Amino acid sequence: MLFVKRIVIVLTLCGAGLAAYYLVLFARADSLFHENTPSSVKAAVLLVPGNADYHAIHAEYVEEMGLNPDSELALATELSPLESRFWIRRAFRAEVERKFDDSERFLRHAIQVDNGFAPRSALMNYYFRRQNIPEFWKAARSALEMAYGDRAAIFRLCFAVDDNLAATKAILPSGHRPLTQLLLFLLQTERLEDAADIASAVAAEAEPEDLSLLLAYTEIETGKNDASALAVWNALCARRLVPFSPLSPAQGSIVTDGDFDGDLHRGFDWKFGAADGVAISRSYAGGETVELNGKQPESMVLMEQRVPVTAGKTYVISTDCELDGPSADSGLRWFVLKGAADAQQPQEPLASSSSLQGATWHTGQITFTADHDGVDRIRLEYRRAPETVRWSGTLQLRRVSSSAATRHP
Repeated sequence: MLFVKRIVIVLTLCGAGLAAYYLVLFARADSLFHENTPSSVKAAVLLVPGNADYHAIHAEYVEEMGLNPDSELALATELSPLESRFWIRRAFRAEVERKFDDSERFLRHAIQVDNGFAPRSALMNYYFRRQNIPEFWKAARSALEMAYGDRAAIFRLCFAVDDNLAATKAILPSGHRPLTQLLLFLLQTERLEDAADIASAVAAEAEPEDLSLLLAYTEIETGKNDASALAVWNALCARRLVPFSPLSPAQGSIVTDGDFDGDLHRGFDWKFGAADGVAISRSYAGGETVELNGKQPESMVLMEQRVPVTAGKTYVISTDCELDGPSADSGLRWFVLKGAADAQQPQEPLASSSSLQGATWHTGQITFTADHDGVDRIRLEYRRAPETVRWSGTLQLRRVSSSAATRHP
């Protein structure tokens, strides 16, 4: 028994010593590998020849020296056959060597061992470079289905192959997120004519995370494709992603947030100007407060809103307000201007109010007739009246509303 125990102890000590030896060996190889020089990586390979990563990096250095790295790359795939990145690297190397059959075979094997995005993207790019268009579309569809992040790089190749949106749309995976990513790509690449159809589909099922993208779409398309911009805006209203009611120019409803309850200030909502001497804020009693301290610019836009209109329709814009300040000309006026954005040349307004005045609440009205289907602007401006000093005081706005003018027989 004593002899057996001694044997066990000896074997245990030998095993521990062997384990310690290999720990030191692997640590040394790892240290050499992370020095990341041609000689240190080669030394790491010699110390631990069973490590696929060592062979893959060694292959890079071998190729940089103008030598053939194929044997090192082959060892990497043999040692770690389920690592698609090694097969992809072999495929790229084979393509450089114009061994196209091998390159395609390696890429397809990478897909067999890896169900992720990377090998599918590599195969798609391979077919793009080879201009094998039928196989490109198959690979692009597969890459789109497996993509877990931004699909812009795939879309860019798709449009390079076929500039027609229908071709890319035909391979788009089902679901909402691919549509939103395609819309973002179309906006980023200024393909606005293509964006309208996609924007409508995104807006129909919009989620809160889509809001910023769709608001950007309405702002970009207003003045270019007004009907689409309005449709997307109304979809956001209907889905309660913005806290407003849908607009209906045919019915006379063209003003958003007439009570100044919201704070979106994007899309068809109010935009406010900013300058020294001007303060615009929400009133505690409801509505909006505009304060001028007499140091404001001689003229400026205080607030503006884009409003959708129907050709031939006459609209009435009503404003409930009061002023607290000098009785002299306030220089505050409402204007209706044609189009969605400032023209290059000075523009005659479609309609304007007289200078706002009155120390008690009163309702003013502006009437105008639209001459196009699209978007116009309503605007509150300050313009210093001739031969007067800059007005100082407070304008309280309780409500801005719209209606269709009543037609008399």
